[in-house]
Amino acid sequence: MNILYVDSSPRQESHSRQLSAAIIEKLLEVAPGASITRRELGAEPLPQTEALYAAALASPATLTAPPMGSLDLSEALIREVEAADVIVIGTPMHNLTIPSVLKA
Repeated sequence: MNILYVDSSPRQESHSRQLSAAIIEKLLEVAPGASITRRELGAEPLPQTEALYAAALASPATLTAPPMGSLDLSEALIREVEAADVIVIGTPMHNLTIPSVLKA
């Protein structure tokens, strides 16, 4: 089993981190050999979308050219999601929505 584990709280002692860690612990009880890919968005946020990235996505050349720059990161993130059998997301609620770091 491949687990993608994403935490987006900037606080290390947050309730969302405790809950997501408990879920991971239970998953590892069921599948002790599972591999975990971890994204710490609270500590290492992803860059916001920039104009060059948006232009590259809109260009037909991106279908044949190898990814570069922001597209490299985008492709790596997509591969992480595609490889995951389970995705666990720990996120706080800010003003009745998820934080912008997770939206990015």
